[in-house]
Amino acid sequence: MCLYVGSAVILANLLSQKNGATKKDIEAYCQQLRDAFQTARPVSHVYINVNDRELSRALYKYSKEFRYFQERFYIIDGFNLKHFNARYEDGVVSTFEEVALALKSLI
Repeated sequence: MCLYVGSAVILANLLSQKNGATKKDIEAYCQQLRDAFQTARPVSHVYINVNDRELSRALYKYSKEFRYFQERFYIIDGFNLKHFNARYEDGVVSTFEEVALALKSLI
């Protein structure tokens, strides 16, 4: 099974646990996700589409949900995480949440 994860989904899941994340936090989250999916799930390939251009697109497209200020990403009040996770099965969503929660305790 192949899995594609876009930048908006990455931002949504990470920021739901750690509001005010830096690009370094996002990189660490992406690496932890890749590792978690390779070991815990039958995923042959994980493609996480996060780079400066894609983050800018996510900020533009979801301007009511995300903000970028002083080199940090934030979510806005009234944020709905289910909107971003609706296209993934429950096992994938729980992995998103578990990795974000584990990363929150490390940072």
